[in-house]
Amino acid sequence: SLKDIKKDRTYVVISKSEGVVYKRLRPDFDNEKLILISDNENYLPYHIALEEVDEVWQYYAHLSFSDGRFTFHNMLEDKIQDMQKKINEMHKIVVI
Repeated sequence: SLKDIKKDRTYVVISKSEGVVYKRLRPDFDNEKLILISDNENYLPYHIALEEVDEVWQYYAHLSFSDGRFTFHNMLEDKIQDMQKKINEMHKIVVI
């Protein structure tokens, strides 16, 4: 039941408009909607109407051999460093 959704827990949501997504949920039953929040800070929260929801599955756990958040931040740092290197190389070409 949608009424069993716990605030800020992770779920797999199957909806008519969004398809299948993994998000943290904040139910807003007064306004008949769910607020969906990504663990990835690059994506803004959004909401869907309760009538759009086909299924909700609570996400309990997964096995991983790396820290996904740590890996993601390392990937971003690597990309930024690569961009800085390329900008510096382009600047050297222009100056010469």
